[in-house]
Parts: sequence; structure tokens; C-alpha cells
Amino acid sequence: MTPSPSKDAEPISLRFLDLLLGLQHAREWASIPPIQYTIDQLLSQSDPRAARYLKNYTFHIIPIMNPDGYEYSRNVDRNWHKSRCPSPPDELCRDPGVDRK
Repeated sequence: MTPSPSKDAEPISLRFLDLLLGLQHAREWASIPPIQYTIDQLLSQSDPRAARYLKNYTFHIIPIMNPDGYEYSRNVDRNWHKSRCPSPPDELCRDPGVDRK
């Protein structure tokens, strides 16, 4: 026998987490406009689905995850894909790629 919920109990609301990352690698310039478009569609709510998404999802949006590498790839080396931030000296992996640990 399962207990029935009390009349005063609040319904459980489920929220989903959506993480949107843009420009993880510096030379992936084309990853910025889709993030900008998504932000615009969610905030303008011109699409009736936007209100439903905002109600049910928690969005974490990072449009440019690698800003220093992006600037370097635009101004110095078009094929650059890593971060310009140096790794701490105690790390085993000295690769400054943003997707590595």
C-alpha cells in the first residue's frame, strides 16, 4: 500500500540543466552565431516554445569559452586552437587546450 500525498503537499517540479558552450577552440569562429541566435530566441520569446523552455530548463550559456585564444586566432595565427593562458607549473599536462585536464 502506497501512502497518498497530503492535500497540502506541493508538486515536485523538475528542471533540466542545459549547458551551451561556444568557441571552445579558438579557431571555431562559426560556433558563436548559433549561441547568439539561441539567446535571442529565448529572450525575445518570439517562438511560443521559448516560454516553455525557460520554465522547464535552467540555462548556463557561455558564448565564448576561450576569449584569449579567439583574439589570438583572429589577429596572429588563424589556425591557433588553444587557450593563451599558461598551465600552472605543477600540472602534469602542460597543454593549454581548454578541453583538457
